[in-house]
Amino acid sequence: MSDVSLPPTHPDDQLVTRKILREELQAQDEKIEQRFQAQDEKIEQRFQAQDERNGRAFATMEQSIISKMVSIMEPSKDHGKRITELEAKTATLILRTDELAAGRRV
Repeated sequence: MSDVSLPPTHPDDQLVTRKILREELQAQDEKIEQRFQAQDEKIEQRFQAQDERNGRAFATMEQSIISKMVSIMEPSKDHGKRITELEAKTATLILRTDELAAGRRV
């Protein structure tokens, strides 16, 4: 068998090869970075959409609670009438209690 050897490489050939490989690696890195950025943007959009939905739901719930609190605290139109009725019933109960205590039939 004859001794087959490759021709010697020139230092410039090695530099060109390294340059080409470096450019290919940079191109792959850029593609990967673009994919990551696209995924990050999609995730951020999802979070923002969820935050908006949560914000609207919270605002609706908050408004509902405020409305209920106002309706409880705000006297109604017949508030005075109801108080008068309760006072009258209370007075009647007091009289009946007094009569029972005195031994009278109610």
